Amino acid sequence: MEIDLTKPNAARVVDYLLGGHHNFEIDRILADRNAEMFPGDMFEDTRKVRRCLQRVVAYMTKEKGLTNFLDFGSGLPTCGNTHEVVLAINPQAKVIYSDIDHLTVAYGKEIIVGEPNVRYVWCDAADPSTLLDSPEVKELLGEDRRVGIIFMNLAHFLDDETVVSGARKLYEWAAPGSHLFLTGESETWKADPHLQEISKLMHRAGMPLYQRTKQEWLALFSPWRLTEHGIACNVQWGLPEEEKDPEERLIGYSMILYK
Repeated sequence: MEIDLTKPNAARVVDYLLGGHHNFEIDRILADRNAEMFPGDMFEDTRKVRRCLQRVVAYMTKEKGLTNFLDFGSGLPTCGNTHEVVLAINPQAKVIYSDIDHLTVAYGKEIIVGEPNVRYVWCDAADPSTLLDSPEVKELLGEDRRVGIIFMNLAHFLDDETVVSGARKLYEWAAPGSHLFLTGESETWKADPHLQEISKLMHRAGMPLYQRTKQEWLALFSPWRLTEHGIACNVQWGLPEEEKDPEERLIGYSMILYK
């Protein structure tokens, strides 16, 4: 696989922020520049997101006995990503990653060589059927559709109609007992001048951000139902109460839904 070292790649930038080694100088330059402008510690915030993912998939594996996982918008399968956590708990589990970026998919496939229970598939998360109907899903999972679904840092890029359609496709495809992890931006963006400026910049770049209330998120993903854990501030899902920061500025929500 040929890599253009003059262009940064979002998945490699995240790998660098997480302390990984699957990145290049151009990725590190972009990450460091963005970190200087970011209002906070971008490195630590990125690692908070990853630790949240790890808590979620550990819960799904240990507490709910899930052995099959579908991960949308996965980025690179490095730095404690889904398969590393799941397989450490249950070596027989199966994980299928997906991403819309073809370079990330190609690089990801190279990284997971030698992992018989892991696949990487191209998928536009706006239409989950591109993954659900893929040969890789049929070959690896067969008829077992009781799955853990990771839908992290994606839904706030999708309009209401697209979210409703995708949530319904996932619900109809998945078997009872399936769980879905969701994160999304909160309505507080609309009252924060700095966040509004970011939102405007994203919109001008062709990537509008959709901020929603808790009730709006739940309504869009219906008939998926919220677990007893409720909705967490930002990526604090699964944190022990004594480790949660009650003063952390609310930017988004994290939650697990189930069928």
